[in-house]
Amino acid sequence: MAAAFGRTIGPDDDRPGAPSNVAVLSHAYWERAYAGDRGVLGKIIRVANVPCTIIGVAGAEFFGVTVGDAADVWVPIQLLPSIFPNQPWFDSHNHYLEVLGRLRPGVSVERAAAALTPIAIGIDLAFARPNMPAWMRDEIGKQKMKLTPAANGISYLRARFSKPLRVVFAMVGIGLLLACINVMGLGFARAAGRRRELSVRLAIGTRRARIVRQLVTEAAVAALAGGALGLAICRPAALALSSVIYQAEAPLSLDLPIDRGMLLFVLGVSMVAALICGVGACAACDGREDGGQPATGPPRVHA
Repeated sequence: MAAAFGRTIGPDDDRPGAPSNVAVLSHAYWERAYAGDRGVLGKIIRVANVPCTIIGVAGAEFFGVTVGDAADVWVPIQLLPSIFPNQPWFDSHNHYLEVLGRLRPGVSVERAAAALTPIAIGIDLAFARPNMPAWMRDEIGKQKMKLTPAANGISYLRARFSKPLRVVFAMVGIGLLLACINVMGLGFARAAGRRRELSVRLAIGTRRARIVRQLVTEAAVAALAGGALGLAICRPAALALSSVIYQAEAPLSLDLPIDRGMLLFVLGVSMVAALICGVGACAACDGREDGGQPATGPPRVHA
């Protein structure tokens, strides 16, 4: 993590007996609590009544390593007993730390996992309860370290809600398909009502290509309007859905930007829908009159 300005927490800040307690602010909290004042460096912030010196502000693109959990302040681990007293932070059988690391150039994931497995087994055995059964110790000795890419962060949400969200995505896809079929049916019905108009235009010399362009353009305008409406409501709808499926004490913090990939996807889907509806409307109007029989001459005009 690179700081927007100032510095980040270093190894010397996390050693017992460090000369001062330090803290790094998140970019959002810095703007919210300090109004973007770049003079915050060196000021004191109290974290659970523990005074800490502000040494830096994180970059605007950094929200932490846990997806959905955006912290306001980061402090060294050695401050945990002071901030949250009466907890055996450094002498506990509970695993509360997630470890992230970088691979050296030329070191594969498999090689790193093989090197870290004995260390993990040693840590688990060192913190094992004295009365642990022998078979449990044997199971600890058989475990193997598994490394996963950290590019997407640590996500308990992904592990917990990936399958339910796939079901929701499938249901939404089916609903969208049914809605498209209904809209396409309405488009065909509207085109069928315009058969006489289009037949008259063809009879007076209008080129077929021009009519096709008109129908495709009308369908494109409707499809793009629907895509723009979808982009407008996607963020509040996603936040509402996440608040419904994830109910906890801490609010869920998700960054849902409308990036280039999403725009291209919506544009592509809208254009495909426009082409299908436009060509379908042309086919529905092609060479037929109101009675459904092929047109064999100029349209009948009644005075």
